[in-house]
Amino acid sequence: MKLTCHSEYLPLASVYIKTAADACIDDKKLKAEWETLNYLSCPELLESKIEYIAFETILKKEGVVIHYFPRDKHLSLDSMYCRDASIATNHGMIICTMGKEGRRLEPEAQQRTFQANDIPVLGAI
Repeated sequence: MKLTCHSEYLPLASVYIKTAADACIDDKKLKAEWETLNYLSCPELLESKIEYIAFETILKKEGVVIHYFPRDKHLSLDSMYCRDASIATNHGMIICTMGKEGRRLEPEAQQRTFQANDIPVLGAI
């Protein structure tokens, strides 16, 4: 099964996401990170989880196959926004470099997930 594709307009068939529960982890982590990540206020953990479940439900209702990036205590709560840490192409993934200090470990974590799931990694920028 082809798991990567370079398209900004074709219907989404499958996607990797990081749930709010796995990115935020707990209130202690939220309180420790929100300011340094430049959030306007500390996110509400329960609300974040509920909203993310609604997001997942929409994807599933549309028939999208969802794959999950694993929980990683070394990544920030920003790891929930996983679209910009790697780029899908017709031939595999390109691993990006994050400019925000709190997000520097995300691309490598995504790369490990892709490799563990036999998704080709073409290189890094």
